[in-house]
Amino acid sequence: MKPLEVLFDPTVETLKKYRHHYDLFIRSGEVVNFNHDIQAELLSIMRLKDPGYDYNRRCDACICEFLVLVYRAYKSELGA
Repeated sequence: MKPLEVLFDPTVETLKKYRHHYDLFIRSGEVVNFNHDIQAELLSIMRLKDPGYDYNRRCDACICEFLVLVYRAYKSELGA
């Protein structure tokens, strides 16, 4: 039997919650409704792996790169 923290990892649950933004971007190259609150949640998750990570929130290409990097960094945790 797995410990409770392995069964429910808030980091993985948050990533799964917003995965549709990543999937849409990969399929169509568009980012829709990826607001500042979502970005802040994902940034806090990214900083668990890379504490000094930051990106330019006013640069569309930088936001897209951030989205891809977050999901690439947690690929093994998501089972992708």
